[in-house]
Parts: sequence; structure tokens; C-alpha cells
Amino acid sequence: MSVVYFYKLRLFEEQLVKEETSQDKYTRNYKSNQEAEKLFKGIILNNSTMTLNRNKCIPIEDAPDWILTEILNFNKCKNFDNVNLTQCDIMDAEYIFGRIGKKKDITNVQKRNRYTFEPEDIEKDPDQDIEIYTYFYLFFDTSIIVYLGAQAAPSIKKIEDMVKRYYNSINLRAEVVPVTAEDMIEILVHKDIVNSFEVTTTLPSDEILNVDAIGLSESLFDKLRDEKNMKITVSISADGRNKNLFKNKNYIRDIVNCLIGGRVGKTRRLKFKAKNSNEHIQEYDIIDKMFTKSVQFTYKADEGEKRRKEIEETLFRLYYENRDDIIRYCRD
Repeated sequence: MSVVYFYKLRLFEEQLVKEETSQDKYTRNYKSNQEAEKLFKGIILNNSTMTLNRNKCIPIEDAPDWILTEILNFNKCKNFDNVNLTQCDIMDAEYIFGRIGKKKDITNVQKRNRYTFEPEDIEKDPDQDIEIYTYFYLFFDTSIIVYLGAQAAPSIKKIEDMVKRYYNSINLRAEVVPVTAEDMIEILVHKDIVNSFEVTTTLPSDEILNVDAIGLSESLFDKLRDEKNMKITVSISADGRNKNLFKNKNYIRDIVNCLIGGRVGKTRRLKFKAKNSNEHIQEYDIIDKMFTKSVQFTYKADEGEKRRKEIEETLFRLYYENRDDIIRYCRD
């Protein structure tokens, strides 16, 4: 069973506001969906070099540890696989379907015959890398991203880095915000007091968890590493029950964006404690409220083209089946 996630892409200009009586602060001037569409399509057009025309890729991070977005299809362009981007008018497109991938070292990966168990190295040319990727849609009219969760694939939040890379000179930024069944983030931002938050994350490897960091003996640490699931929980609280943890509660959005993006491990739980002045403290679980859909695909592992086609059609269908709910949950 696979999980499909829904995100809202927001583009904004960050501006420094000088304050005479207090610290300077940054404000965000958010773009409309129409403005965001034009700016995002500009990234695609600006990357239409000869190489990128042929392979339809947009670099996010450069080699050696590259990350990229590959445009696989957009509507209103027939025979897409056999044309380059300049032969299709991206400005007329209503959506794009693509892959987001990254280089993966395979020093501990090999092939093995399923019947004889004979091992064999994975061969590749000197200028080739192994890529881990997953699929996504971006629908321009709503700025909604539909993202297929996949182990070890890049976070969809890498789209934020892509926008920063290509629009850094004009200070344009992006945030990729999860769609929640209730607008929990907006509820929290408008609470009088946000007192604490707690995050539980699964750890991908002992590159993150080590003996020195947690103060365990070597033997106990080795036992931990043998466990199938390794989780760590961090709680951060204000100094006092009725005090705010955040000077600016808009930082809550940044925290949610960062932690749910899965940049380190995978966030399993993200809870805030908040209240208004006339309320008792309440707990708000962001993860439990994320709007997701589970789907069972029918393709087999070796059916590459069928796999892509089924994923493309399924993500498209899920978006339009749930479009009204998604829009309702995205209160711009």
C-alpha cells in the first residue's frame, strides 16, 4: 500500500521591514496562484538549454550529490516524449507531471538471482549514477502538489530549494505546506499561547544516532542498531505554563514545513500544546490531520512503463476526486 500526499505550493517575496521602536522583522508578500504559475513556469523556460530540452530536467542541487526535477508530461502537448520543451508552450499548460530524484550511492547494493542466489554487481558507466526518485503532479490553477511517498526519495520540499536557486536575485522564496483535514496550522497561529511542541522522528541510520550523542555503551548501542524501528522524541517547552514558546507564531509554519518535509528521517508525530487566554491547554497533532490517500497499485517491480503510466493516471484521478475537499482545506 502506498501513500499519496497533498501539498500547497506558496511563493512569496521576503521583505525586511525597519522598525524604529523594536527589532527589524521580515514580512512575506504572498503571490496569487496565477502569479506563482507564471514564476514557476519561468524556471522551466529558463532551463531549456539543449541538454535540458532533450532530458527535460531542472537541477536543484549540482553534482556530485545532485538532486533534480524531471518533467515527464504536461497537458496540451502531444507526443511529449519525442519533443523538447521549446516545442511545447509550457505557458498554456494546466499541470505538470514529473519525477523528483537524487543520486544514491550503491556501495552496499547488488543483484542476486532469485532462484540460484548467485550475486552480481550492478554495472554502470563512469559518468552514470544510481537515482532514487518518486513522482508528483503540480496543478497550476490551485498550486496543489500531489506527491507519491517513496522511501529514500527526495522530499517534495526540495521544490523550495529549486525556487530559491533560480529566483534568489529577486528574493523570491517558496514554501510547500501539507494540506491538513483541518487547518491546524492556522488554528495554532491564532492561539494566544503556544506553549510547547513535541516531535517524534524515525532515524534512517547510525549517521544520525551515535554513541556519543545519546550516552550509551557500545553494547547497548549495537542492540539499538539491530532494532527494525528506531525513533527519537524531542520536546521543547516555554519557561512556564502560561508563556509563549514563540515570539512570532508565524514560525510555526516554518517548523511544520521543515519537520514534515522529512529532511532527516521521517516525522511520525508532531504535536503542539496551545490555548487561548480563557481555555485550558489543548494538544494539536499535525500528522494525524494531514490529508492523505492510500492506494494499492497493480504493477509489478519489473514493469517500468506500466508502473509510470499507472502512477500518472492514479495521482491525476486522486486529485480530481478530492479537489473540492483539498481546496476547502487550503484557506488562502
